[in-house]
Amino acid sequence: QRRDANALLDAATSAEPGEVFESGGVRMRRLPPSRVGRPGGIFGQPDDPHVSRVNITLLEDYAFWAWASIEVLRHTAMRIREMLELTHRSFVAYTLPGTDEVIPLLQVAPSKTDRERLLVVSPELSEALAAIIARVRGGSDHIPLVSRYDGAERLHSPALPFLYQRPAGARQQPISAMFIKQL
Repeated sequence: QRRDANALLDAATSAEPGEVFESGGVRMRRLPPSRVGRPGGIFGQPDDPHVSRVNITLLEDYAFWAWASIEVLRHTAMRIREMLELTHRSFVAYTLPGTDEVIPLLQVAPSKTDRERLLVVSPELSEALAAIIARVRGGSDHIPLVSRYDGAERLHSPALPFLYQRPAGARQQPISAMFIKQL
């Protein structure tokens, strides 16, 4: 789904407004920018008469975060809450004493067990985390700082470089557990 959504967005981006494009057997017409919908979103009109328009940018965004969440959960066996609390500061490097080999570790904040854990970052997990970091940075040199509300503790966290955040209008917003469950 992520690859299909990426290909559709690439095809829509390269098409001019009003131009017909095709991706993965789907023919669409790129709609001109609209005042309705998300700013900067690219909309398409499919051939299907029952569908009025599709926000291709949002479709790609949902596909990315679904893939990223599944990959992180699959490779770490974390709970969703633990995953959402990952920050850029969660990465730790451990150097083996005998060989000086550096092993990347992921520090998982205490959750249900009230014990901190360190997990070895596999190459597959590293790929997913690198994609998340690149997306959140969005061309910037750093990850934006955002505050996350903890419903269990009923507190706002200090502003931290959370990995699970996305644009909400002109600001960044932490991704919620409900959003992950809906994906």
